[in-house]
Parts: sequence; structure tokens; C-alpha cells
Amino acid sequence: MTTSAPWTARYTTEFVSPEQAPADRLAAGLRRLHSLGIPSPDEGLTALLLRAHRQHVLMWGAWLSGRHDDAGDRFKLYVEVPRGAAIRVEREITARLGILPFPLPEGRLRLVGLDAASSHAERYYRVGRLTMSDIRGLAPVHLRARADALSAALGDLLSQSLGEDFYGVNANVTLTPSTLTICGPAVSWLGPDRAARDRLLAFAARSRLDLSQYAALTSGCTTQDHGHHGILSLTLGPDPDVRLTVGFSPFAVNSP
Repeated sequence: MTTSAPWTARYTTEFVSPEQAPADRLAAGLRRLHSLGIPSPDEGLTALLLRAHRQHVLMWGAWLSGRHDDAGDRFKLYVEVPRGAAIRVEREITARLGILPFPLPEGRLRLVGLDAASSHAERYYRVGRLTMSDIRGLAPVHLRARADALSAALGDLLSQSLGEDFYGVNANVTLTPSTLTICGPAVSWLGPDRAARDRLLAFAARSRLDLSQYAALTSGCTTQDHGHHGILSLTLGPDPDVRLTVGFSPFAVNSP
């Protein structure tokens, strides 16, 4: 669920049998997309990740994400980057796309988001300590003047005052050519599901964000412990406001 407009139905799911070995899920998923008539992502990028999956140990392999709204149906593959292949995969992806490597030396590439039928790739990094200087340096050039807005939104969501150093914030970073996202697990940022829901709705009210769909979907977790929050994301992009995205599952599942 996201606060971006117009409203879009979004989900992320396993799309091959859970009994399939993680190392085989990307290849099986590409075959599934082809059988459904859905274009495959960039062949060079998928070939690079298929090689890494054959050569290294994986936890979950690949998942499928869908986006559906008035503009049509769009699909994305989330592909795990094995720990042992992270440096090589990032080097090859940045060279292929003509983009700069991740500038923080402690950052590790964890997964790649591949849009179907395009060469667009999102890079998801696990990072350690973050500072405002890091955020300004990571943001696309045209967004750096607004980097403080991302920090302010994160501090408001966490109900704490963030200084130059985001001390104690368990955060990951996602990069695209036009956006910067800070994301982290809801349980770490906001606490258990009931508390997370209350704090998210309060944040939405303060920020004048529309989370009515989220409120309806998550009503069961306040009384019956139905549903579990996953990753929360704050995105600085072309929209005037920082976008909030909430990952929520009706069941307890392992997710990327």
C-alpha cells in the first residue's frame, strides 16, 4: 500500500511453487511470465542474476510484484542477490546501466527489482550507519535540495528527533535514477503490529496522507492478530510529498 496517487493495487508474492528450490525460482518465474504473455525483463540483467543463483546459496530466490490501476498492468521481479556475489553483481549492473556504484563502502546489494519489458533496475542495499551527508550524497542530483524532507518524514514517523547521524535507525536504502528510498522493518521502526498500525495512522493524519485503504485492510490486526507488517518505505521522488509505502501480509510469511 502506498500514498502515491492515483491509487494503485500493489502486491508482492511467490509466483512459483514454494517447493521449488530458491536457486531455481528465477528461471522458473521467467518461464511463467513467458507462458502468461508477460514480457521478460532485460536479458542481460536476468542472465547475470541467473549465473549468480546457480553459483551461490540463496534464501528465497525471486518474487513477483504487480501494479494495477487505470494506466494498466505492470509487473516487476524482485531478485535476491546472494551475499557471495554482491560485489560482482553490483559491478556488472552499474557498468551495464552506466550508473555510479553505491558510494557507502559498508553497503551491500541485497536484491534487484527488474521491471518487465524494460532495462530499468532498482537496487536495494543493506546499510549500517546513515547520516544526513549520506542521504544528500545518495539522492539523485535534482533531489538533493529536498533531502531534508526525507529526514524530517523519517523522524516524524519514528517519533524521534534525527540529527546529522541517524543513530539507532535500522534502515536500508533503495536507489533508482529518479528516486531515493529509506526502508526498514516495521517491527524495528514502530513495534508490534497493533502499535505499528496506530502509529502509521497517526503519522498519516499529521502528514495529510490517505491511508484509508490501509486502515480497512488492517482492521483485523487490532482485535484478532490477523496480518503482519513487513517493510516500511519513505521515498523521495518527483512528487512534491515524500511517499510512504507499507508492506502488509494477511498471513505470516517469509518475504524478501
